[in-house]
Order: sequence, then structure tokens, then C-alpha cells
Amino acid sequence: MKPLNPLRLGMTFAGCFLGAGYVSGQELLQFFGVFGARGWVGLMVALLLICAAGLSLLKLAFTHAGQTPEQLILGRKAPALRGLLTALQLLFLFSVTSVMTAGAGALMEQLVGLKPWLGALGFTVLLFFAAIHGLENVISIFSLSVPLLTVTSAACSLFAHFVLAPDAAMDAAVNPLIGGWLTGSVTFASYNLFSAIGILTLLGRRTAEKPILFKGTLLGILLLFLIAASVLCSLNAYPQIRAAQLPMLALAGAIHPYLAYLYGALLLASMFGTALSCTTALTEQLRWYFPSLGGRRKMLSALLLTAAFTGSLAGFSSLVGTAYPLFGYCSSIVLVCLLWRLAGPPLRALLKRLFAARRYS
Repeated sequence: MKPLNPLRLGMTFAGCFLGAGYVSGQELLQFFGVFGARGWVGLMVALLLICAAGLSLLKLAFTHAGQTPEQLILGRKAPALRGLLTALQLLFLFSVTSVMTAGAGALMEQLVGLKPWLGALGFTVLLFFAAIHGLENVISIFSLSVPLLTVTSAACSLFAHFVLAPDAAMDAAVNPLIGGWLTGSVTFASYNLFSAIGILTLLGRRTAEKPILFKGTLLGILLLFLIAASVLCSLNAYPQIRAAQLPMLALAGAIHPYLAYLYGALLLASMFGTALSCTTALTEQLRWYFPSLGGRRKMLSALLLTAAFTGSLAGFSSLVGTAYPLFGYCSSIVLVCLLWRLAGPPLRALLKRLFAARRYS
């Protein structure tokens, strides 16, 4: 496997979060776009939380290569809580794969009129053949798709100002499961980190030098912000695209049909990379916890992807609006623990010094 440099790490870090919901605009609409100016504040809060907690996990994986993700997050204590966290994480990785598969079906329907289940089935078959080769495929896909997607989403947002006229379409309603903008930003950071735990742990273990972790994380956050800013600007300027399941694809199609095909291809690559990263993390963790599955990657991948395809039939927007908020609440403990693992030692040292100074003054 090629060594990880800051560029490859940054692209893969960003790619872990650039799934069907993020890049298409559906996820950003539900968690930030519906809140107007406050949604921008929520986006900044969410990205800062992802940056701090993601860097914490990478550092822990770098310095404790022999520990499982749950041990990295919670330490070696609380076995019952670690077991619950493991079960939730595996379930969420499976759910994200289902969401990406449903997103691929919605994309093919919106782009070429294909039945959603048929597009999802083709996506599942391709995903199976990529999943049996592991982490290197994930890094290769993100290294190519993330920079192209960043440029294309920014270009779509810019070109729309010269081509389209805003419509007085009705704004999207606030999802009651999300609540307010602050709740939405925290749950957004929580479930996104939760889905990326497996891949970020593998990346931390494969990194040769600690400075690469800092540079790669900052680059990944910058790319996430650039894409989110392009999407939110488009959603605010052209509310007519909010009614589509894939708003940014609708925007690209309104600018020019050929641009819709280009954006659709990049969006499909992003969905594919995210689904592949979740499937890879899921199979690796199952093989870790159940050594008897060690030589059965193909069988395990086939079973998981068949079940994910079945779950995708529930529909893309409904899965985004239900699964993501619920797992965001459940996984908030992961966010708290990672932030504590990052800030806890310096904070305890500071409190000790303050206590000592007060004691001897």
C-alpha cells in the first residue's frame, strides 16, 4: 500500500463524509439549509467538532495501534458500554451503506429515468467487487473524486448565478427529529464521526508520522467546508431545487443537461466511495471480533450488501431524515469521549497547576 501523505489523508478524510446526502444537498438542506443564517453557524460548529474529534481519533489510532476502535474511544474500562457502542457502530455502518445505495437508485431515476430499485441493484453489484479488495480502493477513489467534486460543486454554484433565476418556491420544513440549528449541528457531527470511526482508525494506523495527521485533517475540513458552502449558497439562492431528492443534481441539470451528467457521475463516485468505506470498515471489524470470519471476506460482503440493498428500498430522503438524526443522538457519547480524550489531559494538567498555585499562594 502507498504511504499516506497529507494530501492522500486529507482527501480520504473528507471522502468519509461526502456521501449521497452531503454532496447532493439533501443532508445539508435538512440539517443546515432550513435554518437560514443560523444554519451557517451550525455548519461551522459541526465542522469544528468533526475536526477536533476526528483528529483525536487519528492520534489515538496512531499511538495505540493494537486497540479496537471502542477501546480507543472509551479506554479499556466499561466493557458493557463498549459492547453497546460496537453494536451501534456496526448497525450504523450498515445503515449508511443502505442510504448510499438508496441514493444511487434515486440518482439514476432522476438522471436517466431508471427504476430506483434497478439502479440500487447495479450499485450493489459494483460495490461487491470493489469491497473484496479493502482499504486501498477506498483511498484511490477518494483521492480522485474529492478534488473533482469540490471544483464541480463550486462551479455549479457560480454558474447558476449567470444562468438561473430564483423562484419563489416554498422552503423545506424543519425535520422534528433534528430540532433546532444547534441540535442539528451536534447530531450532524456525531453521526458523521460515528460512521467514519472504522476508516479513520485504519488511516491512523497506516500513517507514518504524526504531523501528517494534523495537515491531513485540516485539508479534509477545508474541502468539506468548500463543498458545503457551495451547496448552501445554491440552496439559499435557488429554493426551487429544494423539492428534489438530489437538489444539487437538479441545479446542475437546470444549468445544462451535460453538466447534470458530469455532476451525477461525480456524485455517484462519492456515494460509491462512502458505501465502500463503510462496507470495508464493517467487514474488517466483524472479522476482528469474529476470527472465524477471517478468510470469508467475499461471503461476508455479499451477505451485508444484499441486506443493505433490501434496506435501501425504503427510499433515500426518508432514510436520511430518519436514520441520521436518530443515530446522531445515540452516538453523541462518541463525540464527547473523543473530545475529552483530546482535551482531557491538558485540561487536567491546567486544573492541577491552578489548584497548586491557589494552594501555595
